[in-house]
Amino acid sequence: MRPISLILFMSLCIPSWGQQAAADDNAPIGDPPIRQQTGQQIDDTSSQDYIAPALSEDVIIVYGALPDKPFQRDTQLRITGAELRKRGISNLAEALDILPEINVRPAGRGGRQIDIRGARKGSVKVLLDGIAISDPFYGNIDISAIPVTDIEEIRISSSPASPIDGPGGPGGVVEIFTSDAVGPDMLRLRVRAASHPSAEVSVTGRTSLTPSWGLRMSISSMLGAEEFELRLPDENSSEPSSFFLSEARDQSVANARIEYKKGERRLATDIWLQQVAFVVPPARDGSSRYLAIEGESQGRLGLAYDDRWKQFRVQLHAHYHLLSRQSTYYEDPQLTVGAQSEDLNAARAGLGFVANRKLGRDLQLIAQATLESENAEVDGFDGVNTIGRASIAQSALGLAYRG
Repeated sequence: MRPISLILFMSLCIPSWGQQAAADDNAPIGDPPIRQQTGQQIDDTSSQDYIAPALSEDVIIVYGALPDKPFQRDTQLRITGAELRKRGISNLAEALDILPEINVRPAGRGGRQIDIRGARKGSVKVLLDGIAISDPFYGNIDISAIPVTDIEEIRISSSPASPIDGPGGPGGVVEIFTSDAVGPDMLRLRVRAASHPSAEVSVTGRTSLTPSWGLRMSISSMLGAEEFELRLPDENSSEPSSFFLSEARDQSVANARIEYKKGERRLATDIWLQQVAFVVPPARDGSSRYLAIEGESQGRLGLAYDDRWKQFRVQLHAHYHLLSRQSTYYEDPQLTVGAQSEDLNAARAGLGFVANRKLGRDLQLIAQATLESENAEVDGFDGVNTIGRASIAQSALGLAYRG
């Protein structure tokens, strides 16, 4: 059942721009675990006539009581990592593509972004282990960069995000929970190759450092070597000439988590790194030139702390995200005659606080505060330099009823 929330909301936005250029052991938050039922007998014979047709195919059944977690967002558990791996899914993009309310669309060569009822970028809030993620400046997130070996649960809300979730998200919320670092030793490996040609490999491992400390690491890589035939006008012939544009897709992602858990106290540090390069076909950017993303590097550091203070459950988190991107427009499909180039360096930093307290059996008091700041510097085309900064602070207080 979805909560009924009464929210008091206050926000402050302070923009200032410069010159403009021309787990298996993870309990879900808010809903119970799910399991796969395939042709399984049901003891309740009174329900057999209604359930039997559905059991002829794979279905996912949600059951059990709500676990006690620090904060329960208004999202619904849709699918688990175990189910995704059973279906042969390789990354988050493919996982979201099987959910009917999500539209997965191409971004660059091999990258993927999502829409919910037409809402894009900042209109869809994407939370990774409770922390909002999107790259600075562009506000995108390549969901193909999150391997299925990391994923434990995916939760979706197609309703606008609550102010309790922080700024953004009027189009919906996607929550991804990855496996804890504290738990039994674990190793997951997935390799896939295709004839078009492309290849993808991901591996996730977890080990215990002490009874309360754990380490989880994962590495994934995606390669693409497809060539696209282009038919271009030829000044010396009435027939167009054929040229080939190489996809040159190369994406590598690595992340590590160090985590401490004891009772209701949890402290986690996440480090995430990504390197990608690709070529954008001419039709994609609307020009007759060829845009090559020659190098895009991203790094993200996240800190999260959960605890109980008197009668309050408290969550604190902080994150810092860096982006560096070098782009060049070429005149020819062989990518030898450079026309224009752009260097982008951007950063985003944020702090967040959420606390809740039960008021009786079904009522909760929730308080939230966030502070986000972003800055970017672009050495753009024609030598024009642009510098910008924007900050936003938000707080909210609400009552949530769960009957």
